[in-house]
Amino acid sequence: INLKIKKKEIEKKKIKADKPNIDSALKKISSNNVLLFKKQFQENSLDYDLFLKEIEIELSWQKLIYNLYKDKVKINDNEVKNELNLIRRNGSETEYKLSEIEIEITEENKNDRINEVVKVIKNSGFENAARKLSISSSALNGGDLGWISSSTLSKSVLDLLLKININEITTPIIKFDSVLFLKINDKKKTNINATDLDALKKKIINQKTNDLFKLYSNNHLSKIKNNAFIKIK
Repeated sequence: INLKIKKKEIEKKKIKADKPNIDSALKKISSNNVLLFKKQFQENSLDYDLFLKEIEIELSWQKLIYNLYKDKVKINDNEVKNELNLIRRNGSETEYKLSEIEIEITEENKNDRINEVVKVIKNSGFENAARKLSISSSALNGGDLGWISSSTLSKSVLDLLLKININEITTPIIKFDSVLFLKINDKKKTNINATDLDALKKKIINQKTNDLFKLYSNNHLSKIKNNAFIKIK
């Protein structure tokens, strides 16, 4: 449903993803071997063209959200400075290689939806569950978020990550209209010196920017969905 709504909206706004961005996304998903990746679709009787279309829709949607909200995304300089000062005092920071599953919920179906995700993860694995159920754009890549610095995470999320080990999954993180599951795929500790601070500052700003765009994306989709007529066949 979300994909169909996004497709209709980008067509209405005449937004189309750039081919270099599509190629880049395919290389990332396929670990730089697109031909082998495409062959795996053929061997398993899966529609590669349909998958490619989903990527185009998601990237076009991201482009639409950027165009609509880029002037509203403002990062608080003081927050960034405070995080940098804390890292400087500690002398090191932890980085997590994370995957995510995000699902929409209502107060009425919250428990059922959470149980559904837990069941699919148990039967099919986290990556397959992300591809099947997650509303996040990372679903196309099995929920993979890559390496994320602990300094860019909220305290509530970091507290949950500190309670689990590699290959374990957090308890459900309940938001206003969605639930988030995070899995630690790997983690490492990095020593920080003065020359690293500029790169770290950019990383913190990029993560905060991505979080804001993700928030705007979810809100924009919810508004459209609330005004849409959805017919289940």
